[in-house]
Amino acid sequence: MDPRPSSPWVLGARPRTLPAAVVPMAVFLVAGVTAFMTGTSWGTFGIMVPIAMPVAQVVGFPPELMLAAVIGGGVFGDHCSPISDTTVIASLAAGCDHVRHVTTQLPYALAAGAADGQVQITNLSSSQPV
Repeated sequence: MDPRPSSPWVLGARPRTLPAAVVPMAVFLVAGVTAFMTGTSWGTFGIMVPIAMPVAQVVGFPPELMLAAVIGGGVFGDHCSPISDTTVIASLAAGCDHVRHVTTQLPYALAAGAADGQVQITNLSSSQPV
């Protein structure tokens, strides 16, 4: 049995001239959106790791790079999500309004996510197409 059943479909759904550095950034963004919409980083890891790791194996990326993209995106999306359990508990523990807590934390999370994206874009100049 092939341990990478999703890899051919995932790789076939991308443009043929996609630079290699875009793949981890795309994984980061998909993991971030998934975590934001579900409110769980651990659930995102459970969804994304079985997809991202075989893709890394097929493309030839170090598995650490794809795992970092999944974990980073999952934590980023979870931190931004207003329905995350950690966000709800943090606002309760701080004794502040939940929506206010989310709006004060969002700029910091977005700045960190933008910094990650900038590092990935910087790597685009030296990468080869997948």
